[in-house]
Amino acid sequence: GHNNYDWGNTNSWSNYYYVLQNNKFVYDRAVELEYPLHQGVSLVMKSFLFGLVTDLWGDIPYTEALKGNEGGEAATFPKFDSQESIYDAILKDLEEANTLLSASSFNSSLGSADVFYGGDVAKWRKLANSLALRYYMRLAGKKPAVAKAGIEKIVGNPSQYPIITSA
Repeated sequence: GHNNYDWGNTNSWSNYYYVLQNNKFVYDRAVELEYPLHQGVSLVMKSFLFGLVTDLWGDIPYTEALKGNEGGEAATFPKFDSQESIYDAILKDLEEANTLLSASSFNSSLGSADVFYGGDVAKWRKLANSLALRYYMRLAGKKPAVAKAGIEKIVGNPSQYPIITSA
């Protein structure tokens, strides 16, 4: 539907923002309970989803998004952020996710609730860093020096930045 510009309810960005709102709840609760594992995974998912939405529609609400319960102007009419600034924010979130997920032990687990990787933290780190490579590539045309430095940082240090290397 996206390729055909089918803007019906089944393919609108509101569906993505609904999932992002749920993800925000998970993140906020993980911060409250001091669960770095859940914080890291929710940052990866936030990055993946916002990346998908900005890839599909360009400039989108980001900094003022997901604030409907706070009321005010941002709740009703959130400002649109530039795609470039969204990629920059996504890369910061993915860096934080990699750091959070690199801890040697956690005070919580994902267990069977993790339908992606069954609680395998190493795979979440690989996803975070592989997504970062994707977004550095997206920036390469407009910010080649930033993209080059980011890609070299990840590829040059596989122990700190593991990536997906096979299907």
